Amino acid sequence: MAAVRFFSGRVSWYRINYRKQKRKDGDISMNTNLISRYLQRLRREQGFTQEELAQTIHISRQAVSKWEGGISDPSTSNLIALAKLFDTTPEDLLKEARES
Repeated sequence: MAAVRFFSGRVSWYRINYRKQKRKDGDISMNTNLISRYLQRLRREQGFTQEELAQTIHISRQAVSKWEGGISDPSTSNLIALAKLFDTTPEDLLKEARES
């Protein structure tokens, strides 16, 4: 029964540990932790709330919260929209996230 509780929450225990395992194995995907901190910093520097950012790029506030919480990554189209909003390129967003 205890294992069932782990899977019943919004973010399952399995998913969190799977993401950690993928990073340990050298997965080349975007480091969610780095991009989440960088996006949050950019949003705050621009003076946006999560709600305002979400409305500006036509997504839900929950999506922004998930990005900043490291639960999910922005899609390619959302990354492009974020880059336009922050007056940069998607490549620079990813590069800066790695360096910050």
